[in-house]
Order: sequence, then structure tokens, then C-alpha cells
Amino acid sequence: DLYCSLLRQAVSTLKGEKVKPRLEVALRLEFVTTRESEAAPEPAHAPVTARHGKPAPAPAPAGPPRAPAFLPASYIADSPSRIQAYRRLNEVITQEQLDQLRKTWRDRFGPLSPPVENLVTMTEIKLSAAARKFTSVEVKDEKVMLQRNNDYVLLGSKFPRLSARDPAEKLRELLALVRSF
Repeated sequence: DLYCSLLRQAVSTLKGEKVKPRLEVALRLEFVTTRESEAAPEPAHAPVTARHGKPAPAPAPAGPPRAPAFLPASYIADSPSRIQAYRRLNEVITQEQLDQLRKTWRDRFGPLSPPVENLVTMTEIKLSAAARKFTSVEVKDEKVMLQRNNDYVLLGSKFPRLSARDPAEKLRELLALVRSF
């Protein structure tokens, strides 16, 4: 995907067209999972042990809950369409393009599910960070570390902290924080 994007930029440059650069913002958010296989499935029913016919104990949680941020197969069932959707999302460089993509997905696939909304919010964070010249947005232990020109941006000589407990709400809080700079 990166190769195709760079190739398109090179062709546009050779044609003399003005080229907007790709978003080069690294997002590292410990409270988000971008893999469907890592998302906590909602059990349809409690599993039953064969030995006693009683419900099996629930597995121990694998850590704090994380916000799912991906295009689920239940939202876009066709793999080529899902890959194309990811490609289009990766090519977004303006808020207008993101709004149009969101509208297209809503028209084509129905209302955006929570994992899709979270994925769109992550893209909004990248857009906002890029507009403010941040190169990295990282959240670890509720601490928000924003980098610009290889320096961390601090608020009152401290890293800002997220206060929300719900992972999806943390994403929205992070977006508001990045936009506040």
C-alpha cells in the first residue's frame, strides 16, 4: 500500500500536479486493538463442560479492556472490499475526505459499528496531529506523549493524562486533546 501511494505521488509530481503528502504520524495507543482476532468477542452463551454439564468458568481477562478499531468482517463481509476500504482510509489526508468516506461507508454498508467508529476516530487523531505538526502520538499508562521535531510537547512541564475509563471514550478525549494544541 505504501509503495502504491508513493508511486501515485511520484506520477502526480511528474505530471506537475500539486501533491499532498501522506500522513506521517505514528499512533501508538496501548488501549486500542486494531486486530479483529484480539477483540474481546461477546459470548452468545456460556460454554458447557462435557463432564458435569455446568457452565465453564469464564477465562481470565487478558488485561484492561481495549477499544476495537478495525473493519469487522460482520461490517464488510467481502475481503477485497474490506481491503479496498482500508486502502481508501489510508489515503485520506483531509477531514473532508474522511467525512466523505464515512458517508460512503454508511450508505454502502449501513451504520458504522463501534469498531469502525473507533477506526475513523483514530484517523481523525492522525489528521489533527499532522495539522499541528506532531510526528508521534503515544499513550501509555494514561500518559499522552506528543512529539514534534523529536521533542515532547508538555503541558505545564508535564505530560497530559487521559481521565476517561472507557477505551472508546479515551479515543474521543485524545482527539479533543490533540485538537486543543
